[in-house]
Amino acid sequence: MNKNLKSKKGIANWYFSHKSSPYWMILAFDLCMVLLSYLATILIFEGRVKLISNFLTFAAYLAVFLLVYVLFFRLFKTYRGIIRYSAFLDLQKVGLALCFATASCYIVQILAGFFAPVLFDYRIMLTTFVASTLLMWAARVMVKTVYDRFNTENAENVLVYGIGDGGVSLAKRIRSDKPAKYKLKGFISHDSDLDIESLLGERVYKVNSELAQVLEKQEIKSVLVPLIRVEEVKRDEMLHNTILDAGVNILVEQSLKSSSD
Repeated sequence: MNKNLKSKKGIANWYFSHKSSPYWMILAFDLCMVLLSYLATILIFEGRVKLISNFLTFAAYLAVFLLVYVLFFRLFKTYRGIIRYSAFLDLQKVGLALCFATASCYIVQILAGFFAPVLFDYRIMLTTFVASTLLMWAARVMVKTVYDRFNTENAENVLVYGIGDGGVSLAKRIRSDKPAKYKLKGFISHDSDLDIESLLGERVYKVNSELAQVLEKQEIKSVLVPLIRVEEVKRDEMLHNTILDAGVNILVEQSLKSSSD
């Protein structure tokens, strides 16, 4: 059974590697979703009869439009790092690329209107933008979910202490490990006055009486502490005792040795 599990992980790691999914494959997949969005929107607003009767004109416009989308996808590099596409900033980059590309296509169509009829009104362009954005976001989140399923199956559930630069960089580091040794389940805030509920898509917990329940419910095995926060944890007797009383290890960045030793 262990041999079979390793085999599945090996296949997953190969499939999601850069070599097995070159950028042109991701780019082609994204263009297919854009094209599908345009065709579905045209059918909704114009109907099948008009689509068939003006098929060659529609096809000519869409061919030019896709070239514009390729330009902006390349400019924003939406095909890079698809495995980590779940953070807000990454999805925002996809949205911006689609926004600029769709607006540019509308301008191209207006300029071309001097020589050919304008077929795509603002309703079609706006609906296509929304549809293609949702499709590309959903595809990336789904790929990330599938990848995480294989990559973190035997990983240890952990919380990271600190929501500043040290905690964020540590969280990103453990997420990039392949295969994953730790699975990030959230953060412990180093400042109770900061009103931040989530970070990197994970919950932020405060140091209070409910923390012990969180450790138990999330099945946390360790709390990872950035080097710059080690002294804070040692001075915070309530936090230190809550973690250790729950049977959870305190591991320090770099050495990752238990501070209770």
